[in-house]
Amino acid sequence: MDSARQRGIGAPVPPQEDPLIGRLLDGRYLIKSVIASGGMGTVYRAEQRSMSRDVAVKVLRTDLEADSRVAGRILTEAMAASRLRNPHTITVFDFGYGEDGVVFLVMELLFGQTLGEWMRANGAPMDVARAICMVGQVLDSLEEAHDVGVLHRDLKPDNIFLMDGSGARDFIKVLDFGVAKIAGEAGIAAGSSGLALGTPIYMSPEQMMGGELDPRSDLYSLGVVLFELLTGRPPFEGDSALDLARQKVRQVPPSLRDTNPEARFGPTMESLLGRLLAANPADRPEDAAALRTLLAEAIHRQNGEESPETERPAAGPALAFATARTDSPPEARPLSGEAAMSMSELPEPTLPDAGPVPNARPPIDASGLARNADRVRKAASELGRKPMLVPGADRRADSRQACLLKVSCVQADIPRTAFVANISRSGGYVHADWLPQVRERLALVFPAQEGGASEVTVVAEVVRVVSTPTQPGVVRGFSVRWLSLRCRGRLDGLARFYRSVFGEILTVPFSLDTESSYWEYSFATRMLVNSGV
Repeated sequence: MDSARQRGIGAPVPPQEDPLIGRLLDGRYLIKSVIASGGMGTVYRAEQRSMSRDVAVKVLRTDLEADSRVAGRILTEAMAASRLRNPHTITVFDFGYGEDGVVFLVMELLFGQTLGEWMRANGAPMDVARAICMVGQVLDSLEEAHDVGVLHRDLKPDNIFLMDGSGARDFIKVLDFGVAKIAGEAGIAAGSSGLALGTPIYMSPEQMMGGELDPRSDLYSLGVVLFELLTGRPPFEGDSALDLARQKVRQVPPSLRDTNPEARFGPTMESLLGRLLAANPADRPEDAAALRTLLAEAIHRQNGEESPETERPAAGPALAFATARTDSPPEARPLSGEAAMSMSELPEPTLPDAGPVPNARPPIDASGLARNADRVRKAASELGRKPMLVPGADRRADSRQACLLKVSCVQADIPRTAFVANISRSGGYVHADWLPQVRERLALVFPAQEGGASEVTVVAEVVRVVSTPTQPGVVRGFSVRWLSLRCRGRLDGLARFYRSVFGEILTVPFSLDTESSYWEYSFATRMLVNSGV
């Protein structure tokens, strides 16, 4: 394992003299080493003495500590991140002032590398299936943030982290809400104290021109990241921020096919990137949920638009589509020979009709460029965007079904018996005579059943622990959020398992008699990957 992975979050920093190393910050955090340095300050690896665990501590640059506006920005970062609970968002534990007025932020310590580091090390464009899977996880983080009124404003590969040892392949964490803005709350102006809020290559046109921002600005930045993953370069490059801003407002983004001729991109994928990188926010997808749907449709049509005689690239896994919820899902029940559905009961999977595909890049009337530049400065309310949910709104849309499924729960490599008491497609409640920690990841192993899939492993994250129940009917246990599902064997067995346990049909473009040594399903992106081919 290289030094970047050993040191945790961020790029490795050469050893250097630092007055904070060896110091007990605020009497609680023993600073051990430097992880990374940036425009706002330095990130250290530290030991939280009260918990005997290592954490990442972000300390504000010493020349900025006296600026109350900058300290307010760090406080805003802490407030913004503390509202977020999504497993694809980095967790913020604490915020405070140390001796001599040192301002610091305490976060979970991650191990792995940033997406930017991966791109610089590998250079070549990423496989389409893998890129879409990563973008789907970023969308999961952004959707929650936008729902509670938080905009990221600095989404870029260096703020997207690929974790090691997370229990899921290519598990993503979104980092650094240091330039995040809470909707409706004032923040420091761009340029204060010499700070530039955002990274020009990835910033939306309206952000570069000082316009009002809404969630579609973050989606533009994510579109730049996706374009760069698929082609190996960003859509716009310039010698200055002003040059970049002019290009983004006045020019149509280059096509994927022209930028990366060796890859094959269908018209639907081209059209989607054209919408994401539109200069006018009104022309982009409305929100993260809408973009997720469009990505799923693009993958469906991408598979259908490939020529039958054209071989697909050998690198990377094959990608399948999302699940389709039935109008009246059956009650979840234990998987058994009697309960498992016969294949005759499963509807034949079909793909949506692609239909006519609109021109990905319609010609632009040069006389309208000035009007377009004005429109990106308009307030979001004038563009008719969907309002964000109020902070604290309940986002759990899936009701849970009562059941009693005996599983083997693997915690810290130790298998234990547990019972899944209720379940939905997003999470469940597990009854056990032992209790894990909140945010701990564990694996629930469902045994193989006659006529069904082989042994199925569902990786989950603990979101709540109930040690002393106070409500009638609630037993000691813990709530979990599903992260990924893994199994092997024929796809029809997995389809039976998914229908029986989650009450849904698993709709895929594969034939149901397809067999693989490794199926992996991501609950965040609702996509199935055949990694055994």
